[in-house]
Amino acid sequence: MGIEHLHFPDELLAPASGMMFCGREKAADTYRWPGLGRGNTEFILWQHTLRGCGALRYEGKDYEVPEGSSMLIHVPHNHVYYKPADREWEFAFVGLRGTEPFRIARSLEREFGPVHQLKKDSEAVSLLLETIRRPELLKDVYMASARAYLLVCALTSEVSENRAVISYPPAIQRALDIVINSPGAPPDVEAMARAAGMARSHFSREFHRAVGQPPGEFVRHYTLKKAASMLKNSLLSTKTVAFESGFSSESAFIRAFRSAFGYTPHRFRQGAKCTPNQQTTLS
Repeated sequence: MGIEHLHFPDELLAPASGMMFCGREKAADTYRWPGLGRGNTEFILWQHTLRGCGALRYEGKDYEVPEGSSMLIHVPHNHVYYKPADREWEFAFVGLRGTEPFRIARSLEREFGPVHQLKKDSEAVSLLLETIRRPELLKDVYMASARAYLLVCALTSEVSENRAVISYPPAIQRALDIVINSPGAPPDVEAMARAAGMARSHFSREFHRAVGQPPGEFVRHYTLKKAASMLKNSLLSTKTVAFESGFSSESAFIRAFRSAFGYTPHRFRQGAKCTPNQQTTLS
């Protein structure tokens, strides 16, 4: 199968919502796109795997994008996506611009990460494929703007719903439960492995496969989000929040908080929006 592309010139982009391009493609062996090598124009890329598997390196982490999963990323950004040498990759894609699609999609990307498994009967994917098949739906700037907004909202609704009801294997859920229900300092990976009834190395592999993050990374991100909630909803001092979250010192907590969220705890309490720089699976 060749490449099917629809391109929309800049003059057809509505200010609040717009579409840059959409299409369907079977990747060549040389297919590779770096997120910092595509100029300074900001846009959202939603790319859904129809067959085969793609690969994404996103902020230093490696992800597969297998059949039935979507990649949602923004440009410019520190990522690169490509076709693995030993795999096929056929996908549908759309590039979105405008303040509203960018705001909604970036919020989804920050909250749930860049790769999402969708349902087999995904309404969002059906809308994407319909958009590619029927260019008459995009006959003018107003129709293209409406379709761009519809696509990003449909994807957001589906990903949010899937994440809300996500279930894990019982052993992994037991490990998650002791983290979520821990009243003070979070358990270490050894304790999580014991709760799961697995050897540590095997547990780490299975946890990463199920949750999408190594267990230590999950604990760190979850702990920081819980600390952010304490800062927002209580009058506890930063030092108290640090120790109740399991940090050895207030300064270590401040460094970790700023690295994860981009703000110090004090700035966050003053009203800065707290959005993790790294993927956090549960809130």
